[in-house]
Amino acid sequence: LETAKNHMIKRDADEFHITLSAGICQYSTSSNTYNLLLERSDEALTQSRKTGNITTIYSDTNEEKANE
Repeated sequence: LETAKNHMIKRDADEFHITLSAGICQYSTSSNTYNLLLERSDEALTQSRKTGNITTIYSDTNEEKANE
């Protein structure tokens, strides 16, 4: 993430940085359908986008999200 965050992109007269956000959900007995995995991954991704430059892992063992 630091490499991406520190990389300057130049286009014509504009310069900008990029950000990366990721949402991760682990397959388990309580999240065993494709739609549920997508829903939980999307929820984690939404949380990552709100905080910026972070990976959020959805944890269904305690119904909380952990940030790294």
